[in-house]
Amino acid sequence: MLNILKPYFMKKSSNNLHKVSELPISETQPEINLINNPELVSVPPKLRIEGLSNTLGEIAFALSDGTEASTEFIASYLMVRFSSSIPRGYITMPFGAVTTEPRINALFVLGTGEGKGLAERQTNVLINTAIEMLDNEISPYSGLSVYARVYAGGLSTSEGIAYELRDDVVTLKGDVQSGIDDKRLCVIETEYANLITKCNLNGSTLSITIRKLFDGDPIEPMTKTDRTSCKKPHVHIVGHITPEEFIARLDSVSIANGLANRFPIFSGIQQVYQPIPHNIDKQELQNHAKTLNIITSWCHQEKRTMAMSECYKQLWIEKYTDLKQIGAKGSIEQSLMTRAPHYAAMYAMIFAALDMSTTVTSKHLESSLAWIDYWHESVRYIFSTEADAFKAEQKNYQALDVLNTIKDQITKNNGQPITRTPLQQALGKKYNSKQLTELLKILQELPRSPIAVTKLQHNKQVISLT
Repeated sequence: MLNILKPYFMKKSSNNLHKVSELPISETQPEINLINNPELVSVPPKLRIEGLSNTLGEIAFALSDGTEASTEFIASYLMVRFSSSIPRGYITMPFGAVTTEPRINALFVLGTGEGKGLAERQTNVLINTAIEMLDNEISPYSGLSVYARVYAGGLSTSEGIAYELRDDVVTLKGDVQSGIDDKRLCVIETEYANLITKCNLNGSTLSITIRKLFDGDPIEPMTKTDRTSCKKPHVHIVGHITPEEFIARLDSVSIANGLANRFPIFSGIQQVYQPIPHNIDKQELQNHAKTLNIITSWCHQEKRTMAMSECYKQLWIEKYTDLKQIGAKGSIEQSLMTRAPHYAAMYAMIFAALDMSTTVTSKHLESSLAWIDYWHESVRYIFSTEADAFKAEQKNYQALDVLNTIKDQITKNNGQPITRTPLQQALGKKYNSKQLTELLKILQELPRSPIAVTKLQHNKQVISLT
């Protein structure tokens, strides 16, 4: 978060505002050497321990112990499998006039043969054990199978996805063609690089369909002969890609159209070699499977609306601006992290559901924020955006310097607006005319802008405080 201008992203009525510093910029701006700063060395991302709390952490640690599988990837994959198994509409949380429900994706970025698939295989052993231990795979409450279907064939066309989730349809002859009752689906896309390529083919609607799936919107491919559709899909997608492929294949279209930012990006590192991996104790595996069955079955019992606790609300208000302002404006970092607030809420709901709680607390949000930070650090690590972040922070300090100078000049002018000339003179040679224009633009584009620039006759401009 570009913290220095944070107060101007909050409403005046908020009790969480911090007063903007009135100190000269030389006293508040840290020295930053963008060329030789050791902080610019890329540091591999790491999930904070808060992201592995309670049941999720216990299972992830047990399945990764003594193996080459990443604890973080196991936990992420388990969250996707668990979330996909919750029937649509059964776990929701009000947010304004709409509701949020956990429908998450994940993209694992790691070199070939370094453990992406292994993490999933380890987790699948647990889930398969859980299914075997069920008295009945069909939930007596929802009428659906306790665990969602998994499709590992990859995504190819919008028509194929629609067929896999198809609703009942009445033919022109009046016959009813039965569809698929269960709209839950967990897709494993091991060739995410190919998926990006397919999405960018001329005439392909695959990218649009994937975006609709994440939003839970109806999908209906526009074809003449086949009107296969699904009104209420509930699809989760896990993708695999190497860092080199990701950088090479991810183009401006995938970034701009919102496909990429619907996938939290988690970068991993090669785990310690384990020539003879540890075999998890059968009883321990069954204990974890039993716990997972109890939790997942609880999610099927009835539709539940989650409430925000007061501690959750306080932490959410405190962190919301940070979540909305990740990355320098216009940067790839900002584009890829656009949906961080949405995912923060969904992850918090998942942690609450894992506790079988209908109240989302600050503890659940803290666990969620650890995953958002892991996502953010992964983006920075893969795309080396640390330098851009430092530059953006510097510009914010410069904008604050200009704002404080404007305040001083307006005070000297008896509270009246000033023109650009005295402002430029007061700043001296700190910023040239082009830089000053850019900094004034930054101040005006803040959600709660502290200044207003008004055009008068003959292109004269005056600057006032709002």
